[in-house]
Amino acid sequence: MWWPNEACRDVPFQLHTYTVTDLLQCSLCDVRALKGALMSVQRHEREMKQKLEEQEETALNIAETYNSLQQEVEIKTKKLKKVNRPFYSPFHTGKYQLC
Repeated sequence: MWWPNEACRDVPFQLHTYTVTDLLQCSLCDVRALKGALMSVQRHEREMKQKLEEQEETALNIAETYNSLQQEVEIKTKKLKKVNRPFYSPFHTGKYQLC
């Protein structure tokens, strides 16, 4: 609850007579406080939105890099299998025996 001045806090609300100006002053103070709180929340939301966008962009870059590296690994694995096939196929088929 708001009070027109600090001295009024200890006395019950019903015992005080307030002028319209006192009440308007208190209302203006409340409005200013709420406006400041709202601006703070909006600023925080903007910051969080910006951080989220940056994280999404980073995640997208990581996913693209991972996919391109994965494709490169698959291509090199196929090439390696082609190159190694003539050398290792006799051992895999059992034609040669080691001493």
